[in-house]
Amino acid sequence: MELEDIQSSEDLLEKLKDMTKEEAIEELMTIYINHQKEMKKRLQEQMELFNNELKRSKDLHNEMSELKEDYEYLSEKKSRLDQKILNIAEEIVSRMEIFSDIKKELEAENGHEVAEMDLIITELKSLYDFTEHRLITAHTIKNKIKEEPTES
Repeated sequence: MELEDIQSSEDLLEKLKDMTKEEAIEELMTIYINHQKEMKKRLQEQMELFNNELKRSKDLHNEMSELKEDYEYLSEKKSRLDQKILNIAEEIVSRMEIFSDIKKELEAENGHEVAEMDLIITELKSLYDFTEHRLITAHTIKNKIKEEPTES
């Protein structure tokens, strides 16, 4: 009980001493009703706060579910793109081998180097290096994302 409440109680006792029995009962009933109204008001405020927090919690849960779905979709899409890039890299290697074989055959037939084929092979090698760099970068980024701590 707070000091204020004690003082109010003492004041009430003094006030009740000067009243008739009916007046005292009426005064106590008024105090009781006012107290009940105040408690009801506080309870309603607390319920409103609780409901707001519950709604916010549900909204956050729904938002997290949507974000998880988006992440899974993007992750799957990224995996498919990485696979396509890997397929392209394999195709580049295959063509480099084909052009190297063609170069060897032409050199054997002509008896001298074929510079045009070197240019094509060099360009394919450059394209392969870029593709390989893209895959390594994507893999590095993916690992960094996995390593970052998430907030709960």
